Amino acid sequence: MFLRVFVWVGSRATEEKKKKAMEIAQEYSELAKQKDHKRSNIDTVVIHEGAEDILFKACFHAWEDAPTKTHASRVATPVSTPTRTLSASTPTTVNKSTSTSLDEALKQFNQKYTYDVLINNPPAEVDKSKLELYLLDEEFSTLFGVDRVAFNNLPSWKKLELKKAKKLF
Repeated sequence: MFLRVFVWVGSRATEEKKKKAMEIAQEYSELAKQKDHKRSNIDTVVIHEGAEDILFKACFHAWEDAPTKTHASRVATPVSTPTRTLSASTPTTVNKSTSTSLDEALKQFNQKYTYDVLINNPPAEVDKSKLELYLLDEEFSTLFGVDRVAFNNLPSWKKLELKKAKKLF
């Protein structure tokens, strides 16, 4: 038996929601594998809005693509040559340019950076309103004077005050 879990990421989703959705999908996949060993080949794929491939669309019989800016009619997103095989036991493939494995996507969210990188040149994939989430653990404690757990337990106004003082917002 083959099972595929899609994490669809809308264009207006916050970085926090994207990460949470991926973590939930990962947890679901792990629990499904534990519960039913026949499901050992679960593939979890991240699909971004506007880049849905044919395998994703086939799961929704009433799927309609959003109109493009140049055409009023609904136009399907072209699918290029598939580059990633989902499973050795199935010939089904996914277009690498329109999907990402869950592990790859979560690595981006769990990536940590130095304070200098975050205030001077933050990577595009980080949520600029929550730069403290991407700070290296050692620097976090030094910068704020508390660990992440203690920081998260502070009142919102106090966290904001600390973030402003360190230019992390």
